[in-house]
Amino acid sequence: MAGSASAPLLSTPGVSNSAEGGEDDEIQAMEGTEWQVFQSKSTKKKQAAERGMSQPNASRSSQGCVQLGARSSCRAAALKKRVIAASRMPELPSTHRKIIVRPRDGLDLRKTSCYGISTAIFTAAGITAIQASSDLVCPNVVQNIVVVCTEKEDNARKILALKNIRVNGKEHEVAVYAAAEGNYVKGVIRNVERDIGDAELERLIVHQGNPSVRGVKRIKDTGSVVVLFDGGDVPGYIRVGQAIVRCYLYKKQMEVCSKCTRVGHRADVCPTPMVNVCHSCEAKDPKQGHSCLLRCKLCGKGHATGDKACKQKYQTPFVIRQRRKEREMERAFDMDLQDFPTLGAGMPRPSSGGWLQPFTVGGGSALPVTAKWASKAQNPEPYRTQAGPSTQVSGGTVTPDESDELKKVRNENAKLSSELAQVKKELASLKNAVSASRQDGDQNGANGRKRRAVGDVPEVDVTDSLNQIKESLKLISSTLQEITKDIVIVKAQNRFIDFRLRDLECPLNFLKPYIETDPKFRLSKRRSQIDE
Repeated sequence: MAGSASAPLLSTPGVSNSAEGGEDDEIQAMEGTEWQVFQSKSTKKKQAAERGMSQPNASRSSQGCVQLGARSSCRAAALKKRVIAASRMPELPSTHRKIIVRPRDGLDLRKTSCYGISTAIFTAAGITAIQASSDLVCPNVVQNIVVVCTEKEDNARKILALKNIRVNGKEHEVAVYAAAEGNYVKGVIRNVERDIGDAELERLIVHQGNPSVRGVKRIKDTGSVVVLFDGGDVPGYIRVGQAIVRCYLYKKQMEVCSKCTRVGHRADVCPTPMVNVCHSCEAKDPKQGHSCLLRCKLCGKGHATGDKACKQKYQTPFVIRQRRKEREMERAFDMDLQDFPTLGAGMPRPSSGGWLQPFTVGGGSALPVTAKWASKAQNPEPYRTQAGPSTQVSGGTVTPDESDELKKVRNENAKLSSELAQVKKELASLKNAVSASRQDGDQNGANGRKRRAVGDVPEVDVTDSLNQIKESLKLISSTLQEITKDIVIVKAQNRFIDFRLRDLECPLNFLKPYIETDPKFRLSKRRSQIDE
């Protein structure tokens, strides 16, 4: 009994309950049973490292990608967004020339003041403080470059001739070039022979056959050539000599340093060029033959950062971002229009153009007005209404002056309609009289001898009748023109009334939920119900 009492309350077959057995022995004994084992974080990391050491590199890489999962992808996307946002420059004067200065020899702009950099550049270029009073210097610490803006050609020429600058008592080599000016976009053509020089490339591409091309530049020693275009569009094809070559929109790559493996700058401007870092796991001073898991910083998948197979290697061009933004704003504007209730008022929809379409009097026509999303956003067109006159609007009321004016317009319209019907009747009777007189004239010509035998018949003056008919037709046409003008005025008045009704409806609909939630409104409503 004593032995049974000293035994543990819960025991599992094959598990050692002695204090000498460690956590690893317990975990090995628990494997294959129905019990759930809770492990510490350090134990899980230790087991994962042991499994990684016992597997080949390829299998470890795939397993690492599976374990990272969506979390690594989210981190990579966040890193890419942070780098792109931090790389953006402030708004610089459009009239100034932009000159890019790329420092070498491990100059870290994060640890150097902006004033010290600007002083070093202007001192090395031989530009005094008075001469550089209108110039600007803006370092980009993410890309580790410096942008100099100047409006003086003399200063620009001196800065472009720089070879070295002295910062904190140390000489640093620099590479300087001028950035493209104006509104331009970049395209790229591929598979261009590498033995063609820059001058020959410019002769083959920059000519009258390609009027929008401003310049060309080869990407290092590859077969791809960047082409600079005026405006905001990249043509699908350009002429290279006598050949027509396909041109693609240039996508800027995410800059990845091949020395320190950091994202944002290139290897030629690396602030830490002497650091020995593993390109896979970023371990400093790695030992030969050490094992690690490949993980891309841009997409979180199992390949090197910035590899050719990485789909997140390229940035979205500014032109594409701008078009997407315009489409989103256009869709949002359309959705805002759909949110407003339509009035069941009685103006027919025009066949083309906006709701307030220009009109002309006397049977003339006007061209439809078409507007882009920007003009719509600034001056939104009135909301189109469906057919059928209506004066009742939910949440709005018509003032007595407006109702009297509407009745007056309707009475005038009915009066004009009756006058038009009477004019049509008179015109029909005149036409009948003219046709009857013509028939009488034909009969007189055919039966002239018989009429002479019977007796003399007085002749009818047809000319006077025709003149009277012409005058009547003129009067009818002028009356029709006046009726048309009155109808146009009535339509305009109806449109104005619809606008007034819509203006009354919008604030009432906006205030309706606030009025209903007001306790005074509830109390008055309840009292009215009790009185009823």
